Amino acid sequence: MTIRNLIRIKKKNGKFDFIPLILVLIFGTVWYLIIDLPDKKFWTEKSLIGFIEMEETPKSGTLELFKNGSFGASYHRADYSCTYQGNYEIIDNRLVLKRTDLTELTDKVFTTEYLINRKDSILKPIKNGFMEIGISKIME
Repeated sequence: MTIRNLIRIKKKNGKFDFIPLILVLIFGTVWYLIIDLPDKKFWTEKSLIGFIEMEETPKSGTLELFKNGSFGASYHRADYSCTYQGNYEIIDNRLVLKRTDLTELTDKVFTTEYLINRKDSILKPIKNGFMEIGISKIME
């Protein structure tokens, strides 16, 4: 359709309105860049990435800590995934996720306090009944 309109405008020596074309190109480019980004929070760097897989259940989780003091805890099931965000604080080797409802929202995959064991690359939960999170990447 647009090509026919361009040919008709060219034959009649009419003016073509480039503003809609430019807007479509800008929105298309921005959409492509946002969708194609590998990181969901591209404006801040990750400082820790951890993964937990619960044996014999379809539940798993990914914990990402960012350098700006925020975190993303992704709760994965066989048919869906949800990411819950909040802030965190590290005091000595103790990680505190500042989101009180995280345990309920993630069906007890994540808790709010962990001990950081850099030697074994794990986050060990302070409360009983939770699994350790394996650290796959730490950036200092």
